[in-house]
Amino acid sequence: MNRITKGREQIVNKTFIKMIDELGYDVELTYKKREGNKSK
Repeated sequence: MNRITKGREQIVNKTFIKMIDELGYDVELTYKKREGNKSK
């Protein structure tokens, strides 16, 4: 089940990125540490 979900997500991501790319945008991934994360 997990494998199907991951595969589907990748398809959505590829379609989304292609769409954004055709609109003339660059896709940038930014990782930022959350402020005030008290779960740990």
